[in-house]
Amino acid sequence: KGAEHFQISLVGRAGEDAAVGCILGPSLAEDEVPDVSAALIEIYSANRKAGESFAVSLAQLGTEPF
Repeated sequence: KGAEHFQISLVGRAGEDAAVGCILGPSLAEDEVPDVSAALIEIYSANRKAGESFAVSLAQLGTEPF
């Protein structure tokens, strides 16, 4: 109790077409965030097309691979 936890969300964006992100999985302890972030980057790197941004790749893949 009293420990801070974090949630990872994807697909959110700001601007005229603003959207709230989709929360992935359960909340994480602070020390788990770097490993989870690295895993998300690895999934993106393995599945993206050359030159494709994270946002575009995510829009095409959806959140399932993550």
